[in-house]
Amino acid sequence: MNKEVTAMFSEEINVILARKEPIIGDKKIMFSFNGDFMSISEDEICGYKNIKLFTTDELIKNSLATPAFVQIQITNRCNMRCEHCYVSPDKSTLSEMNNRQIMGLLDRLQRKGVLIIQWVGGEVFVKKGFVNLIRYANRLGFEQSILSNGIFFGKTKNIKLVEEIWKYCYGIQISVNSYGDKYNLFTGGKKFWNSLVSGIKLLSKTKPIDAKLYTATIARKENLKQLENIVIKFGDYVDFFRVGKEIPMGRSSISQEDSIEALKLSWPIINNLRKKYGVMITHPFDKYDFDQNEILPSVFKTDSGARIFMYISVTGDCYPFPLLLKFPEYNGGNIFKKSILEIWKSEAFSMYRNVTRSDTGCGNCNKVCQLQSRYHFIYNGKVHLYEKPFPHHGCPIGQRFNN
Repeated sequence: MNKEVTAMFSEEINVILARKEPIIGDKKIMFSFNGDFMSISEDEICGYKNIKLFTTDELIKNSLATPAFVQIQITNRCNMRCEHCYVSPDKSTLSEMNNRQIMGLLDRLQRKGVLIIQWVGGEVFVKKGFVNLIRYANRLGFEQSILSNGIFFGKTKNIKLVEEIWKYCYGIQISVNSYGDKYNLFTGGKKFWNSLVSGIKLLSKTKPIDAKLYTATIARKENLKQLENIVIKFGDYVDFFRVGKEIPMGRSSISQEDSIEALKLSWPIINNLRKKYGVMITHPFDKYDFDQNEILPSVFKTDSGARIFMYISVTGDCYPFPLLLKFPEYNGGNIFKKSILEIWKSEAFSMYRNVTRSDTGCGNCNKVCQLQSRYHFIYNGKVHLYEKPFPHHGCPIGQRFNN
């Protein structure tokens, strides 16, 4: 156990959430540290009084007994109107979870072994009282991360509040989908770019050394030439960059074919930027070696949906991951009408977790492919399995599907 983890367990003012279940192994417990799942023997933490341990003997095929990572959409509202956004542009708050409901939900999630909460919108800082929610989640012991457009951080004068937010979060992701004046045009604001730049600089200045600040950019044919400018502008302020695929949902008007083509076109650009600037940029075509010492099966990492991860929409409906919102077949139920276990063991979640990379990819990769099975559904636009998988760039087996 490294010094940072030892310090975490020995700090009595903190509540440490942990879980014990058959899939983790005998006499081992699982916990989260800076967003990573780790295991430790019971003997090593014997005597510590600040641990809240969730224990179960239940064993579910291809899954943990309950979710360990939950993403909560706390609002559908946003202060931007980005052209690509997969979230519905509905401004109504009538069916939006209120803060009291969310706090009660956090209590329930803690009791069922959830270790990590990720907050998403809309824009999370549009939600009145959002900071009180992350304060409450911190008191319960959750590790937390935030997905934001960053404008709040560029406009606030309360530096101490930003420092406090970092105390509760191991990671903050900021969306950067264009550059300069084109960013303002893309997001529907006149001065958003200046606020974005100021916000990222402030977050970088106040960030704890072990926390992660990173940007997320959706690959579009219109912004591929701007990727280098984004890397140059923020390379000294963020820990890494993410590039992803545009999803034909919500406000986005892109076709599935154009979305996939943009992702393919971005791949050589990303590789060139990595070499040229020595920066870390993640991309869906990346592949990595799976560490055999990791505590969970590789499929749990390459496709976490319904295995360790659950998404809760702004109305309380639960899905294996957010991009299945348009598929009612994958709605496991409403969190305010059903128990967490009922949803986790629902037919919808079971149907998703029984789909593996062997079903949706070539299945012959020597390394773990980051093209999760979720891309299969996005690629085909339907919930049913097809013979045609979504192969990664350059996959020798999958090339025949591109012809």
